[in-house]
Amino acid sequence: MNGTTASGSPLSARGLKGRPSAAAMPYDPDFEDAVPLPSPPKQRGTTFLRDNDDPDDILPRPLPKGITYVSNFTTYNDLMDRNILQVDEDEKVHLATEEVLAIYKAKCEDQGLQVSWQRESRFMELISKNCKGLMFSLRENGLGHLSAQCIAQVLSTNTYYALLDLSGNRLRDNGAESIAQLLEHNDTIVHLALKSNDIGHVGGEAIARALETNNTLTSLDMSGISGINRNHLGTKGAHALSHCLQMNNVLCILNLGSNGMGKEGIALLAQGLESNKTITDLDLSSNNLGWEGCQILGNILDIANFKILNLERNWIGDRGCTLIAQALKNAATTRSHCCLEDLNLSYNHIRNTGFKYFAETIRMHKGLKTVKLDGNECGNDGAQDFATSLRESKSLTYLSMNKNDISAEAGKHIGEALAFNTVLQRMELGDNSIGDLGVGAICQALKKEKTTMTHLDVSNNKIGDKGGLDLAAMIKVNSVLQHLNIKQNNIKVAGDRIGEALKANKALLHMDFTFNDFSYKSFSSIEQSLQRNTKIFKATAGDRLMSQISVLKRDEELLFLTRDNIEEEIKQREIAKEKVKQKREALKKTVAQLKNNLQELEDELATKQAERAREEEANQKLSDEVAKLKSKMDKQTNSLTKKIEGENEKIQKLTKQIAQTTKNIQKLIDTEEEMFAPLLQQLRSEETARDTAKDDAKWEAEKLVQWELKLKNLEKVIAGDTGKEKDAGKGDKAKGDKKKKK
Repeated sequence: MNGTTASGSPLSARGLKGRPSAAAMPYDPDFEDAVPLPSPPKQRGTTFLRDNDDPDDILPRPLPKGITYVSNFTTYNDLMDRNILQVDEDEKVHLATEEVLAIYKAKCEDQGLQVSWQRESRFMELISKNCKGLMFSLRENGLGHLSAQCIAQVLSTNTYYALLDLSGNRLRDNGAESIAQLLEHNDTIVHLALKSNDIGHVGGEAIARALETNNTLTSLDMSGISGINRNHLGTKGAHALSHCLQMNNVLCILNLGSNGMGKEGIALLAQGLESNKTITDLDLSSNNLGWEGCQILGNILDIANFKILNLERNWIGDRGCTLIAQALKNAATTRSHCCLEDLNLSYNHIRNTGFKYFAETIRMHKGLKTVKLDGNECGNDGAQDFATSLRESKSLTYLSMNKNDISAEAGKHIGEALAFNTVLQRMELGDNSIGDLGVGAICQALKKEKTTMTHLDVSNNKIGDKGGLDLAAMIKVNSVLQHLNIKQNNIKVAGDRIGEALKANKALLHMDFTFNDFSYKSFSSIEQSLQRNTKIFKATAGDRLMSQISVLKRDEELLFLTRDNIEEEIKQREIAKEKVKQKREALKKTVAQLKNNLQELEDELATKQAERAREEEANQKLSDEVAKLKSKMDKQTNSLTKKIEGENEKIQKLTKQIAQTTKNIQKLIDTEEEMFAPLLQQLRSEETARDTAKDDAKWEAEKLVQWELKLKNLEKVIAGDTGKEKDAGKGDKAKGDKKKKK
């Protein structure tokens, strides 16, 4: 399909009546137009489990024990690869025939096709193949929003399926909204894949809102693949997911690759990631984050619980790589154990400077196990720095540096470092130029007994026969390496030596030596040796499986114990919640009572304040009256003092007159005593009057002193009684009035 109709006009994205046209939907080989055939047979080959079930006996089947716990640490593909989710052969599809037919008709309507029994039969076979056991998968089947709506209705009451994969269709925002409604009611789905469904921010917001209340989904894939159906959540979708991550404490795996978020989107998403403690696997590849996005992520790396972080194809450059490296250093120093184990920085235009800083991080970081740096520009200097760190690393088990322009000299440094490394298990150096010198150094390291390397990729590295001889010598003595990739090199004659060496090797299971000039003899010898090793490996698989089974049994016991502990913790939490609820109710009552008491105290305080104001007003009036009385008494005292002074002056004058008269009288007495006898009698009378006047003046002075003392005592009484009750004040006032009257 080239995007045009037979007449050459562009294809319409919408068909008649608003439905997507067949040309606009992804191609489905099972739905091509078929030649009309006779009417369908009555019996079809596909049967469904729920068709024969008694409706009264249908009960929801719980998930296998531990599956929810396991899903926190891995993906459903990994579970399938390990056969942990493998179903029995006789297990049937947990759908009724009418439900399958409803989905089929919705698919036909999405694609604008007529219903036919041939297509129906093929769809039944597809369902029976892809929707068994726990997994419901209809990826890349041309589904639209009507199909999504029908699937949501069917699965809303279905309690069997735990894994839902609808990737590679064209659900769009309407279909995503239907799936969001399913998540609000379904409590068995733990993994949801909606990769490349042309979902925008509207559909992303609907999914995010549903996850705010969903407590079972642990893995969500909303990534996009280049093409017409890639998802495009953008900044608005990132904002909705940020709010969701602040509320959700179940989701562990989140894939948002190729969604056009940019640095603005990652800034919004980081707000939710900062408070979220359950996200362990985060994929933000191909989102054009730039170094600014790395700066934002670096700020939360020391508090987040990421185990896997994918930043592939984000144009972060040396500056972004340096920021990530510095953040990892800080996390390694501030936390006893940094969670990050797997980091992918491939295809990010990182050069020597970025590699230098990151190499130092690998040396210091104790938890980083997997590092992918493919498609950058490491060069010789960066590779040598990496080799130095690789020599001292105690945790790195997987290193991928394909397409990094690594020269033979740099390859030699890497090989020399491997001689001291005892933890690296997988190394990929494809599409470089390490040549014979580099591969020789690597082979020399792999000859040592302490090597742990099981996978080695040196494809397309300009390796000749000299390097081939080194590979043959290494293969002959190595007993650990299981996978070797040496394709697209210049090995010719040395192929025979490699074939001979493989005869003595019992560990190597797979070797890709295509696009080399090996002879038929060496080709045949290598194939025979690999087949022999595979048979030996399979023959001893029983012992390995038994040991793995014992490990799984221990893990199962641990899972059961963990489940019991979680259930007990849930019960304890429920009890604690009930106690908290009761305490909150009691606290509410106490608060209400305290509010009432406070209101009563406030009313009483207002009354007391009003009384105090009245008392202060009365005291002020009393003080004014006392001041007036004091002023009046001061005036009377001044007047009395003036009178006393006048009397004293009169007394002094009279005294002087008496003294003068006494002198005169004495003279007269001396001369004419008898003559002045009547006058002497008069003088004695005047002396008596003078003594009487002196006594009166003395009595007035004593009375003045007593009034002054009483005035001072009255002032003290008034000052001391200002804080007493009003009645006491009135009594004092009455006494003061009596004193005033006196």
